[in-house]
Amino acid sequence: MKKLFIIILFSLFILFPNNSEAAIAFDTGTDPVLANATSLTFAHTCTGDSRILFVTTFIRNDHATGVTYNGVAMTSLGLEIYQDPDYVDLYYLIAPATGTNNIVISREVSGLIIGGAVSYTGAKQSGVPDASYSNLNDSGTEHSGTVTTIADNCWAVMTIRCASAGKSTAGEGTTRRINIDTYFQMYDGNGPKTPAGSYTLNAISEVAETPVVLMASFAPVAPTDTCTPPADTFWQMDLQDHCTTTVSTYSDYGMECYNPVGGSWVIGANTEVRRGSSTNCLPQIEGTGVFSIQPSQ
Repeated sequence: MKKLFIIILFSLFILFPNNSEAAIAFDTGTDPVLANATSLTFAHTCTGDSRILFVTTFIRNDHATGVTYNGVAMTSLGLEIYQDPDYVDLYYLIAPATGTNNIVISREVSGLIIGGAVSYTGAKQSGVPDASYSNLNDSGTEHSGTVTTIADNCWAVMTIRCASAGKSTAGEGTTRRINIDTYFQMYDGNGPKTPAGSYTLNAISEVAETPVVLMASFAPVAPTDTCTPPADTFWQMDLQDHCTTTVSTYSDYGMECYNPVGGSWVIGANTEVRRGSSTNCLPQIEGTGVFSIQPSQ
């Protein structure tokens, strides 16, 4: 019965996979626009991978009856606050279409509608929000929203509506992304919260206000196992698990194997090791020389 012996030249060692996590990043922001109608339409551009879109709605004397992006319904985070005579809410959409598309905000009867949007990349495509907060803050000029994040490396987005002067600027640890002076602004922390825990965003109003504050955190894409072989290095998985005999004659013994790490390489005569479909990245054996596989009785 034929057996295979693996002859490995030079030193070997075990290389374990690296866990990598895509980082959230700010994509684009569209400053708020307004209309007196039953609907408001404005364009927003989304780019990149693992996208998420947030839209703030401001409706006078009414509720929003729906928000869409590129015709796809967005979801309210359930944070709506009424500040006489206005309703302010925050909507989101996972995996919005790339490119420039229309956001449409609708209401039941004609009246003032205002909407603005921010989008991000590297966001987890489920489980939104990670945490949330909504409140009418106490009167003053310094305002904040705080959530307790669950996932590590979350970002947070915050909308502030100041009722009288209507304008706020970024406070400590906070970046303003969009602004319409007389109505509302949207902020984020411009970076991840790690480790998970209490996460505060801050804004400062020009005069003493009792503002609406809506805030939500969202998690990054989950970690994935990745292995990147060093240059000029051959990689070897357990051949017994990943190889099948293709030619059984001793004189022309062949073997086809797949390498879960990816890429193509050759080991020994008549033996091709090529990429397969496996996405599992187990500990690897690395050799700085050449692997040779030979058949024997």
